[in-house]
Amino acid sequence: MQDQVPPFPSETAVSIVEEELGAPLDDVFERFDVEPIAAASLGQVHRARLKGEEVVVKVQRPGLKDLFDIDLKNLRVIAEYLQKIDPKSDGAKRDWVAIYDECASVLYQEIDYTQEAANAELFASNFKDMDYVKVPTIFWEYTTPQILTMEYVPGIKINRIQSLDELGVDRKRLGRYAVESYLEQILSHGFFHADPHPGNIAVDDVNGGRLIFYDFGMMGSISPNIREGLLEAFYGIYEKDADKVLQAMVQMGVLVPTGDTTAVRRTAQFFLNSFEERLAAQRKEREITTQELGFKKPLSKEEKIEKKKQRLAAI
Repeated sequence: MQDQVPPFPSETAVSIVEEELGAPLDDVFERFDVEPIAAASLGQVHRARLKGEEVVVKVQRPGLKDLFDIDLKNLRVIAEYLQKIDPKSDGAKRDWVAIYDECASVLYQEIDYTQEAANAELFASNFKDMDYVKVPTIFWEYTTPQILTMEYVPGIKINRIQSLDELGVDRKRLGRYAVESYLEQILSHGFFHADPHPGNIAVDDVNGGRLIFYDFGMMGSISPNIREGLLEAFYGIYEKDADKVLQAMVQMGVLVPTGDTTAVRRTAQFFLNSFEERLAAQRKEREITTQELGFKKPLSKEEKIEKKKQRLAAI
């Protein structure tokens, strides 16, 4: 969460927690700090102590679902209107109502904290073998659609450079971890954190610098076909192969195939050449040779994906 949004009254938060858990605060928590430590448009976070453990309780703003119902009802009217008037003369297969339905589903999931808790656990499972990523543990017994109770994991916002330096974190390595974590999310699992602002990613000094992810309400999913297309597009960029990039974009549905792609290919090649110049110095510094990046034996599809991820991270 970002910390610039004004919180709603503490007594309101307490009332919501007690109603959701069906008991007075003192019967549930050993301590509950009524002043929030962070607030955002959808809710705010309070520190507490539960069964000897430090936790945080995320409380949803009151009346949020009613506001969503009104706004989304109006947006559906707009989507239905666009569906009728869109000539689709560019050949694209747009379904405005389907787009609306998908957006509405995502937004309603974002205000269901049980869905966020499930997202957090899936994300943690995907990174269970990587010690440079931390996800707070969920306390399901004290989580409902309107409140979310999780482990308290403090950290420094990832954009606070001076504080990170004072902590002794290697920022270059931390940057590599951040890139690798997103390559892992997108290319390996097709499930990624879709709201990675500094309020949702922090750093502590565990293992010399560990990424802490918060707030799993807004997540993205990518189909295997799109993941493969993204991988090929990244690989095409790395190889400065405009044809491979364009083929990948067509595969993903970003470009509509046409009879003559010469102009598009030339434009893509221009940008790839510019990108190559920027990478030249980095490649020389890392002394990445063709042999080091090459395949020495036939690889499985999973191994090829892993190799390509390593190449992309090296960039």
